[in-house]
Amino acid sequence: MKAMSEKKLLGYTFSLLSGICYGSGQVIARWGVSGLASPLFGSTISLFWGVVVLYLIGHKDFASGLRGNRKGLVFILLSGVLSAAGVVFLFKALRMASVAVVTPFQGTAPVFTILGSYIFLKQVERISLRLLFGCVFIVIGSVLVTLGR
Repeated sequence: MKAMSEKKLLGYTFSLLSGICYGSGQVIARWGVSGLASPLFGSTISLFWGVVVLYLIGHKDFASGLRGNRKGLVFILLSGVLSAAGVVFLFKALRMASVAVVTPFQGTAPVFTILGSYIFLKQVERISLRLLFGCVFIVIGSVLVTLGR
């Protein structure tokens, strides 16, 4: 049981680090597209370096991933397309609006995540009432931050 709590703590730590990296990246992206580059160019450079870093970290697992389940690979490719589109839309939004407004709008992502989990991952994940309330509070907080600007 102790190993499970350590695993959860590590997952929470990675989640926090993800938030720090995404938040910092958005501020830097806003600075970059404000006067230095077009949103599409900024997205391309951002995704390119993302690929380079991911390859350096996980190149040993790359070949085994390609030999794996083909159906899973299709879903991973679709996920990549949607993630890339998200980056492009983020850079376009940062070009047109303040990072302090754009970032809270990204706070609506949990709504779409929970909705997608409910529709597609019923057998894999359980959506609890506590999780649903947490999502609602995140979105309300995002709206309040955006409106309070």
